[in-house]
Amino acid sequence: MFQNNKLIVRLSNVEVHKAGQGLKLGKYPIHFHLAGNVSDSYIDNCAIHVGFNRAVAIHGVSNLRVLNNFVYNIRGHAVFLEDGTETRNTIAHNLVAVVRPVWSLLAVDQSPAAYWIVNPDNDVIGNVAAGSSHYGFWYRNLRRPDGISGQEMDSIKEQICPQFTPLGIFKDNVAHSTGKHGLKISDYTPVVGGATCTPESVPVGSTFEDFTGFKNGHYGVWTQFVVGINFDNFKIADHKIAAFEAAWMNGKGAEFGMSYLRNWLMVGTAFGPKF
Repeated sequence: MFQNNKLIVRLSNVEVHKAGQGLKLGKYPIHFHLAGNVSDSYIDNCAIHVGFNRAVAIHGVSNLRVLNNFVYNIRGHAVFLEDGTETRNTIAHNLVAVVRPVWSLLAVDQSPAAYWIVNPDNDVIGNVAAGSSHYGFWYRNLRRPDGISGQEMDSIKEQICPQFTPLGIFKDNVAHSTGKHGLKISDYTPVVGGATCTPESVPVGSTFEDFTGFKNGHYGVWTQFVVGINFDNFKIADHKIAAFEAAWMNGKGAEFGMSYLRNWLMVGTAFGPKF
């Protein structure tokens, strides 16, 4: 889809404070915009704090590395993959703390996540989400990309179907003290050939691994409309409602779909009546 490395940006040990223009789409503290394959670029060991309009926006970009960054006190989704065309990016060993709603961007920014992923073909490794008003990690898998980069793909007759795309890597992540769910996954049915919108009926078992969630406001893990999604080696403790909730999993039309929860540690809630 995109030309290789037509943009090279390397940010290391940079502090960004009180940035991002409220009420304006695209005015973010750090923003990679429709740059295509940026495998020579990275954001490493930076601090982004007191942001008025997201923190790191990754839009129409592949192969970007977002590593070892500290993000604090942000309005709207903090680490934000925008349209669903964003693939093979690596988001690793970052800390995002305190994420608050905003009512001037997309509707989903009114219920923000520390990490908002709209294409599962990315590697999300060793990150921490703490103190988000709503979600730690939110995989919102679109059937087709939307926004500007989705329209560009339609114009050149290329197809990506995030909902059917196998998972990259999700491993060693932590979410705690969020208002709702530590990990939220919606509309995800990965199948053979799904990434290029030529899906077969054979699911590709995609596994979320080594996740820790504690003291989140509702659920440790919440899923809706998923098929063939596995959860291995999860540690979930101290949630107000439950460790795990599946609103719809392997339902009608998913004859070959199987899912498992394996190697889980679940600890009951410490919330309760105070005497």
